[in-house]
Amino acid sequence: DWVCFMSFEGLQAILGAIEPHYQSQERQQLQRILEVWSDLVNESVSAHTQPTAIQRNILEVATASPVWTQTLVFERPKLLKKIREQLS
Repeated sequence: DWVCFMSFEGLQAILGAIEPHYQSQERQQLQRILEVWSDLVNESVSAHTQPTAIQRNILEVATASPVWTQTLVFERPKLLKKIREQLS
């Protein structure tokens, strides 16, 4: 019997290399939104908000306070249009 040991760093490198091939479509979409979030919203909104997930085609965004949640609610149509334009 053979026993093979691999360093944790080696395992992370292997998993990191294959992970993109197994990401769900929603996770890939979230990653793309995270990359351009500051371009989609203005700097102050970006500083107080963070996309966290996409589930069933719904973008979930964490906010620093109810004020920022309300800001995103008001900006929702414009934000969705920008997302569609940049990430068609």
